[in-house]
Amino acid sequence: MQRHPVFEFRLQDPNEMNGQSDWDIDFRQIDPGPMETRVLLRPHADITVIDITMSKSVHQMGCSPKGFVTFGLADASALRSWNGHRPDGPTLLFFGSGRDYESVNRPHFSGLTISLAENYLTGFCNRTGLPFPEDHLDAWALPDRDLSGSLQPLTRSVNAFLRHANGSGDTEDLTSGFLLMASASDRFEDRSTSSMRSRCIRKAVDCIEGRAGDDGLRVSDLCAYTRVSWRTLDRAFKDAFGIGPKAYINRYRLGRVRHGLLNRAAGETIADIANAWGFWHMGQFAKDYHAMFGERPSQTERPPRRGRNAFAPCPKLSRDCP
Repeated sequence: MQRHPVFEFRLQDPNEMNGQSDWDIDFRQIDPGPMETRVLLRPHADITVIDITMSKSVHQMGCSPKGFVTFGLADASALRSWNGHRPDGPTLLFFGSGRDYESVNRPHFSGLTISLAENYLTGFCNRTGLPFPEDHLDAWALPDRDLSGSLQPLTRSVNAFLRHANGSGDTEDLTSGFLLMASASDRFEDRSTSSMRSRCIRKAVDCIEGRAGDDGLRVSDLCAYTRVSWRTLDRAFKDAFGIGPKAYINRYRLGRVRHGLLNRAAGETIADIANAWGFWHMGQFAKDYHAMFGERPSQTERPPRRGRNAFAPCPKLSRDCP
């Protein structure tokens, strides 16, 4: 997979950022003294992520990128106000698409923004049944619920995508995370029946078994195949297995690799077997494998079999064994 590069800028004036991104912002420094601004930018056809830190308090007035739906993540300690609100906890910000906003940040501010291309987001919502955010969110208001426990994993996912992720495989995780967070209300709850969820589990597992070696298999593909929404599919998997569909896909594939390692033919390498089941980034594969089975792939493998009777027969148990 292609890796989308991460660009780092250190700016003497944060307004120089306007020449490096699609944002249109007027940054006005409030605190006196030299100010440092650091920007990490990862552009992508579907998703653009920006991490910005500023050492001084700044008044920001501007417009979010047009053609993208933009969210932000910030902590209350970093913001004095946002669109007239005074946040009192970890905050999910919604900038909409091409909409004006105004904020005042405190010194040593750090914030993340994620901009989702409108055409990509429309297709994703159509495939997964998740609501398009422009239809139910007000760009001028902060969500009125406690997000303190939910934003931490989402923030970690954004940081991983920004700094470490390869290819575009993480885009669905990020997209669904923001959409689920933004639509967390009673009117978007899953209302499927147990029989409906049982049927979708059977179909989804059949699809996973048939496409387990396809590293392009996504949760949205399962939604399309089973014809249920992301929420219904996620609930069905967690009811049945205690984990979500993505985790199930990954663990099933890891199990197939383990079976292959234990029964590998002469000349087969660990990479050969891992690649056959859709694992191409060997460093991440090794971490996932160790987390799943408690050992490295090289510790699992047996010597290559050289014939049908390669393994020594099991010794017979003594009559005295309990």
